[in-house]
Amino acid sequence: MVKFVASCLLAVIFLSGCGDLETSSSVSSITISPSSITVGIAKSTLFSAIVKNSAGNIISASPTWSVSGTGSINSSTGLFTAGSASGEGTVTATYGGISDTAAVTTTINGWVAGRVLESLGKKVQDIKVYLIGTSLEDFTDSDGDYSIPSVPAGTYEVWTDRDSSIYRAASKEATVVSGETETVNFTILYFTDPPDLNPPVFEFE
Repeated sequence: MVKFVASCLLAVIFLSGCGDLETSSSVSSITISPSSITVGIAKSTLFSAIVKNSAGNIISASPTWSVSGTGSINSSTGLFTAGSASGEGTVTATYGGISDTAAVTTTINGWVAGRVLESLGKKVQDIKVYLIGTSLEDFTDSDGDYSIPSVPAGTYEVWTDRDSSIYRAASKEATVVSGETETVNFTILYFTDPPDLNPPVFEFE
């Protein structure tokens, strides 16, 4: 009986001294993900938080969530719901007296973005892409990519500009949703098909 009690006491001493039991008092940092986000009106997005102790180890924790400036958030789950108007605000996660914040922007607009290739699969640079009936436009970069921001929700005709010496114009229809990116890729054609990229060289005597 004495040996059994002694063994129990040693086990209790070992567990209490090992330092592996992590509590809220050992919290040193909280990191919210995403750290910033743009959300469409009335849309929802889920935030998460990583909580670490002073040794840099991740611990199991359920922070309390709050929001200021725009929208609402579930204080237990971190599910954020944007309001019905544009605005900016912050989301905060708090646990054990430590907190972190993330920036939130609510927008009524969206984006149109994509890539422009030519019929041989090469990226096309410096071609204008625009929305008919608006002043919204962008030019492709060296990767053939473009991005048109601040597009009000709705349906548009997206056009590539005609290059009078090389490429034909092309168009596609796009429906833009508040807070989201509508991807519109193009493969544009040469005026001659197939294009004469290596014309013959004539030598005259």
